[in-house]
Amino acid sequence: MAYRWHAGYIAWLLNRITGLAITFYLAVHIWVMHHLAKGKESFDGIMEFIQSPVTLIFEVLLIGAVLYHGINGARIMIIEFFGGSKHQKSLFVGTLVVAGVLFFWTAFAALSHISTPH
Repeated sequence: MAYRWHAGYIAWLLNRITGLAITFYLAVHIWVMHHLAKGKESFDGIMEFIQSPVTLIFEVLLIGAVLYHGINGARIMIIEFFGGSKHQKSLFVGTLVVAGVLFFWTAFAALSHISTPH
């Protein structure tokens, strides 16, 4: 039996993945703030790692996860409260378009300050 990948399932799956990513970020954030209580040296060591280009990429991906998760939540409210179930596929496409445009706009803004070596 093959499973059909339809808009509702993909939206559900992406919502779960982004929710887990946001939860993971929250745990990491609490862990980082924990090091603030351990003293300046401990916190500075963590901040040095966090300011690396790799973590900047993860922060940009976090922005995408939060954007999609929030906009998809609005899509779910439209479906549940305003009878939008007949338009689920177009609402999902709209969610992807709006989240994608906002993601690329914020990603460009976040990454544009990175200077290239001369």
